[in-house]
Amino acid sequence: MSKSQKRIARQKWLIVLVAGIVGLALVFLNLRFGQSSSLEVALTALIIVAIIFCHIKMVAGKYKLACEMEDSIRRIAQDCSISEIDDYALGNMDKCPRTDVVEFLSDYINSLSEDRTRFKKVLENLVDGIITVSNNGCISIANRAAEMIFGKESSSFLGLKIEDADLHPALAQAVYQCLNNNICLQTEITLPGWPPIVFSLRAVPFKMKADETHCILIIRDISDIRRHEKNQRQFVDNVSHELRTPITAVRATAEALIAGAKNDDEVVDRFLSNIIIETERLSKLIEDLMELARLDSGVSVPEKREVNTREIISRALIAVQPQANHKGLTLDVEVPDGLYAYVDENQAVHLIRNLVDNAVKYTQEGGLIKVSATKEGENIVFSVVDNGIGIPQGDLERIFERFYRVDKARMSQVGSTGLGLSIVKEIVQSHDGTITVESQLGKGSSFVVKLPGKNEDVK
Repeated sequence: MSKSQKRIARQKWLIVLVAGIVGLALVFLNLRFGQSSSLEVALTALIIVAIIFCHIKMVAGKYKLACEMEDSIRRIAQDCSISEIDDYALGNMDKCPRTDVVEFLSDYINSLSEDRTRFKKVLENLVDGIITVSNNGCISIANRAAEMIFGKESSSFLGLKIEDADLHPALAQAVYQCLNNNICLQTEITLPGWPPIVFSLRAVPFKMKADETHCILIIRDISDIRRHEKNQRQFVDNVSHELRTPITAVRATAEALIAGAKNDDEVVDRFLSNIIIETERLSKLIEDLMELARLDSGVSVPEKREVNTREIISRALIAVQPQANHKGLTLDVEVPDGLYAYVDENQAVHLIRNLVDNAVKYTQEGGLIKVSATKEGENIVFSVVDNGIGIPQGDLERIFERFYRVDKARMSQVGSTGLGLSIVKEIVQSHDGTITVESQLGKGSSFVVKLPGKNEDVK
């Protein structure tokens, strides 16, 4: 029995004792002084007994209500871990007006409701999938991210055993290891599809009660991280290969000269020309790699200003004109007068030069390359169109990947580093633009770049 319950019981018997003493005293006085008849004495005693009885019933009702309220609040406090409801508050509840107790309970119920709402909002807006599993292996909670990850409504698996929910076999294995051993686990799971989707799975045990261990699953999409790591490995492998090729060629040529070829003037001239070609290729590769590194790191931030598009194209063609003349190619430039683009001039020149250089390398002798600039709404549109060998449809989506090669043998013949179009894409993205390509084998290719105009709101 609690302190408040004992106090109410003592009050009840004290009232009975006092009322009994008062009643007996009145009866004794009436009989002693003979001021009342026997009937009046009996009626007086009966009234006193009735009053005592009514008061006892009232106290008993209050006692019962207080006990029920105290027990209920104790259960709520234990279930919700409300530390503010202490034994002192419960022990003095009988001294509080009923309205105060009701207000007290109402405040806590509202507080619990607000906490539940906040918890639900936070859970639903997490990007990580959250699934909680009770100590018997049944799923109790799943947020929206978890539904999107597994492509199922939570209503279809809530309450089911984790192994019967048909989500992923690794989930059940992680849950039961976590529950049985009371340890945190972390692993990775891969969902079928292309590209493959990789998730980090973390199982953490937690206790709802002293003897009940539950498990929370945290599922995070790490596909981009794994894809990036894979691309980095491929990039390092490709760079190593591209650097090794010209260095090996230079070394082999030098060794041949040392071995005796230096005595033949014609052979010496040819070998020295090969050395120059390979060193130029190596230099171009290093320059492209450094430019990509600057674009990736954000160090090379576009310094935009209004630049005449004719000047951009003229500067870009200076570097590729000699090779075009050597192959007998015609460079047709179409740019209206007074057309300006809001771009980083050096990056825009680099962009056009790479596109035209790519067209020159893959257009047969005597071919035609059209370079133009127009205005479409607020956008400036650059296009480079050739009638060269074209690109297979299956390779169009990958030509902007670093070191991707449609024809490896031909790329080595034309001296391509495999990074030109990658740099183009990076420059376009840094200008918040878009690039599209259309091509047909044997008929040529068309590259179209759209760059946004100057935003007048930005000063």
